Amino acid sequence: MSLPLLSYLSFTVIFILLSWALYLPYRCGQLYLAPVYTMAIGAYFAAYTTTAWSWPVLLAIVVSPLIGAFFAFLPAIGLRRAPGFTTAIASLALIFILQTVLRNLKFLGGALGLFAIPPLDYPLTTLAVVLFVSGTIVYRIDHSRLGRAAELLYYSREEAACFGPDLALVSIMMQVLSGALSALAGALYAFAVGSVFPDAFGFSILVVIFPIVFIGGTLTMWGSVVMAAVLWGIPLVLPEAVIDWKDVIYGAILVCVLVLRPEGVVSKELVRKVGLRAQSLASAVRCAWMSKKGAGAGDAL
Repeated sequence: MSLPLLSYLSFTVIFILLSWALYLPYRCGQLYLAPVYTMAIGAYFAAYTTTAWSWPVLLAIVVSPLIGAFFAFLPAIGLRRAPGFTTAIASLALIFILQTVLRNLKFLGGALGLFAIPPLDYPLTTLAVVLFVSGTIVYRIDHSRLGRAAELLYYSREEAACFGPDLALVSIMMQVLSGALSALAGALYAFAVGSVFPDAFGFSILVVIFPIVFIGGTLTMWGSVVMAAVLWGIPLVLPEAVIDWKDVIYGAILVCVLVLRPEGVVSKELVRKVGLRAQSLASAVRCAWMSKKGAGAGDAL
């Protein structure tokens, strides 16, 4: 496989994970920007353990979500009841605080960061497994009591309180899960790029994941899957003279979608229709196969 294609697939998976990390807390009505903060923690953890301690790459990938979940849990305690705007400001502050800390930690390379990070041994297999396992977890959350409680919080915190879920606990759990996913994305980023430095984890990441989530659709996980592949692929097909304007293109698409289709390109209704069509097609194929098998058995007799 060519290096550009592998890089495209790697970053598509990374941004899908980051988009899901933003999507889960948003289900509670919280605009939670800390996925960039925990992504940096996961990236530096994977980089340091594999270069300084000679950890296997696979071990760093497996442990990084636990580290991200821990560092997400600490601020989640304070943000568990915070409204959307307060959550956005506080979680944004975490990014700046962490960048300052990383610049002043000499054993992590300071402002220059860490280099010579080993690559993934089996990149395609690793990316496929990580995406499948993470997607399965997010899907199960969406269709669990936790997901339904979070969706109720999104529409009305007052009504949600009447139905009995512990609102603070739901918020904490979503933020912790978000931290695990984004730290995993950070570990993959470190192995894909081969280096990490503080300034890599800031607004440039938000500029990418915001359009993915809000253009793709904030009420279903599938929008992020579609839009990560599409939006990250746009710079690959643009003329070189236009590539520097990609952020403007992302912003223009985002504004148009928010005005014309606030629920995003992939809505719950669209997902339901596609699911029904897939079930119908699968039933038709199954019936045709059974009929052919029955006819073959009749001819044999």
